[in-house]
Amino acid sequence: MTPTAPIPPSSSGPAEQPQACARCTHGCHRCYWTGLHGATAADYDPTRWRAQYDADEIGPKLSWTARHLDAVDHATTTGITADPAGGYRRRPGGRRIAAQLITELTASGFLSPPDAASRITATDDGRKAALLLHTAGPTALLTTADQAARARRIHRKHQSSSADHKQQLTFPCLPTGDHAHVLADRAAALHREFSRQAAISRAKAEACRARAEAEYTAERARLDAECEEAARHAVHGCAGGRRPRTRRGRARIPAGGQPAQTAIEGLPHSVTISALNQREDA
Repeated sequence: MTPTAPIPPSSSGPAEQPQACARCTHGCHRCYWTGLHGATAADYDPTRWRAQYDADEIGPKLSWTARHLDAVDHATTTGITADPAGGYRRRPGGRRIAAQLITELTASGFLSPPDAASRITATDDGRKAALLLHTAGPTALLTTADQAARARRIHRKHQSSSADHKQQLTFPCLPTGDHAHVLADRAAALHREFSRQAAISRAKAEACRARAEAEYTAERARLDAECEEAARHAVHGCAGGRRPRTRRGRARIPAGGQPAQTAIEGLPHSVTISALNQREDA
C-alpha cells in the first residue's frame, strides 16, 4: 500500500483536497511539483490547461447558440452555398440555413463572404471559436430565447448607436483574432481622421479670431479718429484743428461784419468770445 504523503496546512483555511490522478493517489498539481513518484509532466499539461481556461473564459462571451455553432461547423467541413434567391443552403439543393445566422457570423468575422462560386467557408477566427466552444461544452452556448433577450437588452440600451455598433455588441468578434485587429485598425484610422479634422477646425477658428480682432482694431482706430476730429471741430470751429486764416495771418471776418462767436467748454452757452480775441497758437 502506498503511503499517503502529508498535505501541509494552508494559512488561509483548511487544506485543499487534491484532484484525482490517473497515475497516483494524489492530485497532479501537488505530486508533480512536490517531487513525489508516480506522476510525470504529462499529468500536468500547461497547453491543455490554457486551452480549457480560454474556452471557459471566451466561449460564453461569444453569445452563440447551437445553431451558430452548427453553421460554422458545416462551413468548416463542407461549406455553405448561397443560392441566387438570396438564401443559404448546406449544399446545392440541400437544407436551408437561416440568413440571419450567416449575416451575424459574417459581420463578426467568423464566416467569409461568398466567393465566385457562391460558397461560404469558415475563417480562421470561426474555426478557433468553434474549437473553443467544443472545448467549453454545451454550457457555454445560449438558447435561442436567451440570445434574443440579450439582443433586445443591448438594442434598448444603445438606441442611439449605429447598426454596426449594435451588431458588434450583440455578436462580438473573437478577442485577439484577425477581425479584432481589422476593427482596431479601422478605429485607429477613424481617430486619426477625426484628429486631422479637429486640427483643421482649430486652425480655421484661430484665423477667424485673428481676422475679427484685426477688423475690430481697425474699426476702433477709425472711431477714435472720428471722435478726435469731432472734438477739434467743437473746440476750434473748423476741421483739422486750425482756424481759417487770411493771407496776412488774421482771422477771416464773416460777411455780416461781426466776428464769429465761439462757446467755451465749461461756461454757460450765453458766454462766448470772438475768434479775434483767441491766441494765435490756439
